[in-house]
Amino acid sequence: MKQVTQSEFFAAINPQDVHPSIVPGPWPWASLWKTPAGAVRGKSVDYLAEGTRYPILTHYFLPEDLIPLDDEPDECAAYQSLTGRI
Repeated sequence: MKQVTQSEFFAAINPQDVHPSIVPGPWPWASLWKTPAGAVRGKSVDYLAEGTRYPILTHYFLPEDLIPLDDEPDECAAYQSLTGRI
């Protein structure tokens, strides 16, 4: 998976039938965005800016097949693969 911006993340996963599934464990909190079949299509991880307690920020990650290509409009790569492969 590769880190992407929040807007790239949601542009890629919004057209899919995915829901966040919280990964149990201590801080940092993480969610895997899964299809009903259980395929992971994204990941979000909360964190704090160094030396702070607030605000909680989030890193976003997408599998390589959902990352927009530089020479294509963002939405093209986002719709490319809905197979559930990572």
